Amino acid sequence: GSAYPAVPARDADAVFLSSGTWSLLGVENEGPITSDASRFQNFTNEGGFELRFRFLKNIMGLWMIQSVRRELGEQTGTRPSFPELIAAAQEASSFAGIVSTGDDRFLAPDSMIDEIRRACFETGQDVPQTVGQLMRCVYVSLSSCYAESIAEMASLTGRTYTSINIV
Repeated sequence: GSAYPAVPARDADAVFLSSGTWSLLGVENEGPITSDASRFQNFTNEGGFELRFRFLKNIMGLWMIQSVRRELGEQTGTRPSFPELIAAAQEASSFAGIVSTGDDRFLAPDSMIDEIRRACFETGQDVPQTVGQLMRCVYVSLSSCYAESIAEMASLTGRTYTSINIV
């Protein structure tokens, strides 16, 4: 919360995304938003600097990527680097599988890789077979979740957002 004032926002309609193992996505408001719709969509209001409110949502973050990376290291004896995972995902640009990152099944599965594959299979999608397909599925799923959450936030606040600031 104390880091929010340092986010390099262009204007008052900039969204912040604190991206780590978990992600916090939100905006700052002069007052809280306490509607039922806000509560049902899992948005919270946290006190901020100069009596303002951070309206935000806690979202799955890089936990899925970290878990897949750790599993791959256990399988092969060498953990791939993050740049290697990104390159593999870029090479699998035609893979279209996507999962719901907010599903509880991804919080602490025995195998994140198996859980992602199972989720794709259960929803009738192509099942990722390669590391690149698996990583592409995770990256696209996370970005889709972020986009959906920003759309929900826009609906709840009545604002149009101009940028996303990732920290």
